[in-house]
Amino acid sequence: MSQEEQSNVHGTSRREEEAFLEQTLAVIRSNLEVYGEQVERMREEIDDMLDHFHDDNPELINLLENSMTLHDQMKRALERNEKAQNKPYFGRIDFYDEMLEKEESLYIGKGGISIDTTHQAVVDWRAPVANAYYENGLGKCSYVAPGDRKINIDLKLKRTYEIENGKLLDYYDSEVVANDELLTKYLAKNKQAVLGEIIATIQKEQNDIIRKSPYHNIIVQGVAGSGKTTVAMHRISFILYNYQERFKPDDFYIVGSNRILLNYITGVLPDLDVYGIRQMTMEQLFVRLLYEDWDEKKYSIKKSSQTDNLGSVKGTSRWFEDLKEYCDRLEWNSILRESIYLNPKQFVEGLRDGKNGVYDTTIGKKVNPFDLVLLVDGKAVERYILQNPKVSMQSKINMLNDRLIIKIKEEFMGKGIKYTEAERKAILKAYRGRYGDKVWKGSIYALYEDFLNRQIEKGIVVGQGLPTCQMLPTCRMLPAEQNSTGQKLPMGQKLSGKKNTSLGKKRAGTPKQEFDVYDLAALAYIYKRIKETEVISEAHHIVIDEAQDYGMMAYSVLHFCIEACTYTIMGDVSQNIHFGFGLNDWEELRALLLPDKMDSFGILKKSYRNTVEISEFATKILHHGRFSNYPVEPIIRHGNPVRVEQCPSAEEKAAQICREWQESGYDTIAVVCRNQRSADLAAEALGQYIEVMENDLETAVFGNGIMVLPVEYTKGLEFDTVLILDPTREEYPVDDGHARLLYVAATRALHELCVLHTGNLTGLIADPIPEKRDNVIETEEGMSIASSVRSPDKTGTVGQKPAETKIPGTVRKSSTETKEPNIIGKSPYETNALHTVGKMPHATKAPDIGRKTPCESKRIIISTDQSGQSSGEPGRKYDHSGQKQRSPERGIDSAGQTDVPASGANDQYSQYSFGDRKRSSTDRRPAPGTRPAVQRPRAVLASASGPQKEPKVSSLTNLYSAKPAASPSARANTESPHPTPQTKLPGSGGLPAFGDIPPTEKLRPMGHSQIDLSVRWVTKHPDGLCLQSRYGTLKLTPVGSAVIRVSFAKNAQPDSAVHPLIAVDRTEKFWMYKDSGGMVELITDELALQVDKTTGAIRYLSIDQDSGSKKLLLTERRKECRQLEAARTKNSFQTWLFLDFSKEEHLYAFGPDGRTGIPLKGTARYISSQDCGTLPLLLSDKGYGILPATASPVFCCDIPAYGSYLHADSEKQIDYYFICGKRKDSILNAYAYLAGMQ
Repeated sequence: MSQEEQSNVHGTSRREEEAFLEQTLAVIRSNLEVYGEQVERMREEIDDMLDHFHDDNPELINLLENSMTLHDQMKRALERNEKAQNKPYFGRIDFYDEMLEKEESLYIGKGGISIDTTHQAVVDWRAPVANAYYENGLGKCSYVAPGDRKINIDLKLKRTYEIENGKLLDYYDSEVVANDELLTKYLAKNKQAVLGEIIATIQKEQNDIIRKSPYHNIIVQGVAGSGKTTVAMHRISFILYNYQERFKPDDFYIVGSNRILLNYITGVLPDLDVYGIRQMTMEQLFVRLLYEDWDEKKYSIKKSSQTDNLGSVKGTSRWFEDLKEYCDRLEWNSILRESIYLNPKQFVEGLRDGKNGVYDTTIGKKVNPFDLVLLVDGKAVERYILQNPKVSMQSKINMLNDRLIIKIKEEFMGKGIKYTEAERKAILKAYRGRYGDKVWKGSIYALYEDFLNRQIEKGIVVGQGLPTCQMLPTCRMLPAEQNSTGQKLPMGQKLSGKKNTSLGKKRAGTPKQEFDVYDLAALAYIYKRIKETEVISEAHHIVIDEAQDYGMMAYSVLHFCIEACTYTIMGDVSQNIHFGFGLNDWEELRALLLPDKMDSFGILKKSYRNTVEISEFATKILHHGRFSNYPVEPIIRHGNPVRVEQCPSAEEKAAQICREWQESGYDTIAVVCRNQRSADLAAEALGQYIEVMENDLETAVFGNGIMVLPVEYTKGLEFDTVLILDPTREEYPVDDGHARLLYVAATRALHELCVLHTGNLTGLIADPIPEKRDNVIETEEGMSIASSVRSPDKTGTVGQKPAETKIPGTVRKSSTETKEPNIIGKSPYETNALHTVGKMPHATKAPDIGRKTPCESKRIIISTDQSGQSSGEPGRKYDHSGQKQRSPERGIDSAGQTDVPASGANDQYSQYSFGDRKRSSTDRRPAPGTRPAVQRPRAVLASASGPQKEPKVSSLTNLYSAKPAASPSARANTESPHPTPQTKLPGSGGLPAFGDIPPTEKLRPMGHSQIDLSVRWVTKHPDGLCLQSRYGTLKLTPVGSAVIRVSFAKNAQPDSAVHPLIAVDRTEKFWMYKDSGGMVELITDELALQVDKTTGAIRYLSIDQDSGSKKLLLTERRKECRQLEAARTKNSFQTWLFLDFSKEEHLYAFGPDGRTGIPLKGTARYISSQDCGTLPLLLSDKGYGILPATASPVFCCDIPAYGSYLHADSEKQIDYYFICGKRKDSILNAYAYLAGMQ
């Protein structure tokens, strides 16, 4: 091999660098010519198609859509090359690739520049290999390639370029991305120039956050000027580039604090090759979640008052808990929870008074209880309500109504009493809508008004001087245990059409037509919790900037309302300018959004924005406060001292200073005032001396010129220069809130800061700094990203809130019974007042959760664990206990983690005898006369004897990583029913992830014609037993004495080829079957499968080897136990296996790849994951497991309204392995054996 073939390294001299730059520019010019011609040609073709467009021609519509998509892509490639003419790249890395055994040079730019379809002149900064430029120093290192492949390299050179207008000015070789000299040179430029250099100067701690997986949540604490907004935008660009199959632009929401910030983001995103991202304020997001219930003509949004401490209670997590409890009680009292029976003798068709009809024969007569048929058990309804807290009340009503009608129809088809058609209609009419109407007819606004009134009655002050809500005369159901006259009602009694007097009361503090962000959050929660019947897919990833401005109420509602969504949260608690409303620390939000070990908390402590002089001035302002703050490390860039000047006419002097700044070449200038009224007056006065930009806060756009803004609207923005106009002692008193507010104003400046006043200067600047307080949050040196995993406490549990299992309305008490008076200016939740709502039956007492008040200062130390990794754990105990709790009668904790006692060392095989198995390349051959060693999986299920000390794991894949080789039969059969699954990231390509809740439309099994599964004949084969029916063929294949493969093919013979991920391809030698009248029974030493010849349903029984007695493990549904319907993929089916789980058993699914396992009883969840190369496993505490051998997603449903079943999206046949075992870890061993895990 020649040296040229082994090396692709460019020269490093200036002449060689200039030559390569010219080559790259020539490629760009060629691309511009080609792309320009293609864009023009495509545009003409689209215009021609539009001229001949007919909406009844689907082929033309499809062609048109494809052409427009290609045109947009080509147009963006053209724009990318046009932008690259000025600076085609900014960085370079030279490295030796250890796998390819060759050296390479790669140039890195804001966008990729292609030479042809297979070669690139410049690599996009978002490409995986480019991470080596940002992340690593010189020497041996690695980067992660697509497919999670780790590529080892030896980094030889890292170079950063200064290029302007296509000319090479200079270059720097350094271990870091941009050394202090280069970074300082970039930051010294004006605002617009700095924006153009951001990608070239991304620092390692920023890059860590940008490249975090979008499948997990991240919260970032970043000091002022640390680049939070910039990092968030680059993170969106990175995700869209690297996760195209899973995330599209319309899957993102960007939430900002005001329209000016969002307009600024809108202008920057296209420069990062990002288009079509939806942006909104938090208020607009909650309005979006109200759907049809928001009337823009009737209602409007109002900003929360920064100083309304009395109303700040609405932003707390306790307020959310109160609202949740209110809705829980409403649901509990609204849904009928009594058992419903059918009296077969009630409606009888016949003659009465000479008229033929259907008559109620029970009127005036006693009903014989033995005549009644139970349709719906009241206890089951109560369990359903409590076990599905995220299903809306109306959806529960609809599902219960559907379930009731299904049970009645099943009764009609039974073998007992025969009903006439008229009798059936009469019965259905009598029971239809028994649980309620199909559509909720109440008003979310009326419910919210009632909730506020009840809060006021409890002494909770929610603000003063607000207008009352419009009185609504009726409400369908009263959300309490009393009617309008105060009389106590039975639980669940309807009050349809009755006037709710509590909703008619007018009280101060309840909004009418204007709603702030927390009112809107409450309304969105009520809509989702009470009214919603159709779940609408919202964002899959939400980026929230300036997150500290919103209280926990907003985040709790978002977390509830938008499911299957991850978050990037950016903020700085030192900049919380909303006083009592916002976040003063991150602890509650971390507990809510960072429950997974892969979630993370990051810290950006270096400020790149301000000069040293501005940073020191702003930090002194903060020191007047009594709150904890994160330390700021300014980059060493000096500038002019901060000017603090007194003058008789502030506006005239301000105009003079702004003019001087413009003459000095500064483009973006901000004049900052205390509020909107002051800003309007200042803009009008300044306009007499100098031109100012539009200052309408809803339409103003960030750009070059002089902007006059209230301080709260400067959040997230930065300007070349900032002038703070007349900050008086009245407008900025010395307190925590105003210290943060003025700190925000001061830290907006890149280069120059000036404070103009007329003599009454705020004490935050004029007064000396108080005595030094211990209010700095300390962090370890170099710490940037901290895992959300918290150090165990004495009980060995992590710092999370305990899961509460309680009936709606359970009494909630504080740690003391002493009731303190409500103090003005203090949140009522900071007192020790009793908080009692009324006791419900069967209440389960929840442990008290301690709370710290927002005003308590904290000293938090970010510690590291023994491995040196930052844990993100504050150096003090969490305010809550953090102890996991077990749900009643379940062997599973609140996180879905389970456990069983450890097995003995010799329990590798337990009772299983499998015989030979397929061998992969990684198999270890056993010594002669010994069994192959199968590593016993660590137990993950609950033991009946209680919790043990066995370490908990949630997956087998971290213990068994070997991939089994395909069997000879699988390789020989090209039409295998199990196509090899492709390894994809979680949720990629639109595939559901493990634990996802299936869409509602998938839960209801597909309608079908009559299915005849009755066994017509039975045939024994060497590899099993075949049972033929009109619908298809059922095949039972004993794999081992305790494992039987069950497969069923519609109108065909099941394929014998095993799934590629199944390592066992053999048949148990010792088995027999019996055909006795109405039943066929297949028997091994440990397992018996009995097939009902009339229905085709299977009963699974274990056999005690000592006594020979049989124990029933599981039964299939007697009627139509299997169903296959055509899927979208050719020659494949959607499959349903209907099962009758017993009421007492608990079901679990394993979490693949270390993910937490989940309980399945009474819910519906996907138990498969398409990204980790392992098969799903359903496990029961009755002593069996089911391993579905599928290539498509599988979910388990155990919701009464839909039935109990396993469903696969696209298969050629039903195929699964039934495993039995006395011990749960024996079942796990069998699973590991089948899956070839060693």
